[in-house]
Amino acid sequence: MSLTTVSSASFLNIPRVFGLGRAASPPPSPPRTRTRTRKQRSPPNGSRPARTRDNRRTERPRSTSISTLSSLVSNRPPPIDDPRTSWRKSLRELDKQPKSNTNRVDKWRLVEESVRSGSVGESRATESHDLQSLSDEDIFALTQNIKNEEASRRPLVSPISPLSELRLEFSPFADVIGTTESGVSDYEGPNANVLRKIDWLRKHGGWQAIRRTRGDGDCFYRSLAFAYVEKIMTASEPGLAVATSLSHLESTLPLLERAGFQKIVFEDFHEAFADLIQQIVPAPGKLPLTNESLLENFQNPEISNSIVVFLRLLTSAYIRLSPEDDFTPFLIHPDTGEMVDVRTFVETFVEATGREADHPQIMALSRALRVRINVAYLDNSSGSPLEDGTLPIDFVKFSPEGSEEDGMKPVVLLYRPGHYDTLEEKLDP
Repeated sequence: MSLTTVSSASFLNIPRVFGLGRAASPPPSPPRTRTRTRKQRSPPNGSRPARTRDNRRTERPRSTSISTLSSLVSNRPPPIDDPRTSWRKSLRELDKQPKSNTNRVDKWRLVEESVRSGSVGESRATESHDLQSLSDEDIFALTQNIKNEEASRRPLVSPISPLSELRLEFSPFADVIGTTESGVSDYEGPNANVLRKIDWLRKHGGWQAIRRTRGDGDCFYRSLAFAYVEKIMTASEPGLAVATSLSHLESTLPLLERAGFQKIVFEDFHEAFADLIQQIVPAPGKLPLTNESLLENFQNPEISNSIVVFLRLLTSAYIRLSPEDDFTPFLIHPDTGEMVDVRTFVETFVEATGREADHPQIMALSRALRVRINVAYLDNSSGSPLEDGTLPIDFVKFSPEGSEEDGMKPVVLLYRPGHYDTLEEKLDP
């Protein structure tokens, strides 16, 4: 396999040119005192009108940095008379309610009601922006923007919250409506199986809490990294666990170089991860890593995102250098369902930040870190309930060779379609 050298700029998707547009044209000369009247020529069909002093080309804006442009765009107030502003507000208010699986019909029913009540604007504007004329792409774009805005307000990693809060997000659509004479809970509603599984996690699985991560496409890598460091902190012999982890991370660096990554690309990202683990057993005179400081570090975008990038690089390198039979059958385009080659897969769906992880990425990173990962799949699929009405949840387990030798428990993640969080056994870690 040929090695591909990936530069820092190409991997991080950092534009090489930070100026947008061309340089501004020189300002026009002031008009002369003496004026002339020129005869206007009739432009031929399809051509531009002739330029005059009263019809000058507008001056192009000066080059603007990407960060400045993004700030201007994000801070720009929406048009006052645009009815979509009120639609977005209505949808945002709806998304704040604990109805995570509200479908398209429910959302647009709310918007139509606001239109009829006159909250969107004048009837003339409503008629010109008929809801029924919106395509599926328009609706998807609006709802996706709302989700992105809401996600950006959440911390990268949140404090622990009880599973009962997650249950409340689904209870408006399903709940226990009573119990039978034998004490079996009677569930009802479109999401009844989700509640059955959450209740099983609490009653039979031994899980009492959840630690949420921001749904930005990096949630798997961020959740795994946090839980990985947390497992080292709670190991029976933290000093040995730290030494083993740091030694193994150091041994992965040649793997990255063999995959074609330049050392200047990954060394800072590796250092951020290694320094955080080293703080568990600090040098004399330094404070040890605590649960509070661990959370603060992962809420710091510079540290948290550096760790995410390092894990993405490590995942990519492992897939690139593994035998073809290990991953090739699983490299599928998530949107089209078509098979893709290794290079296309890792460059598009592994190295690029903001792309969700699936089975190949989890398997590769589990082997690269030599850590056991259990993923609980929380969905609305049916099954055979237990006597108390709860429904056992499916766990997919990744156990690479040699991962049990460190004596640490597996990292346990909770997967809901498109998102990963961390399951916790206790409310107080």
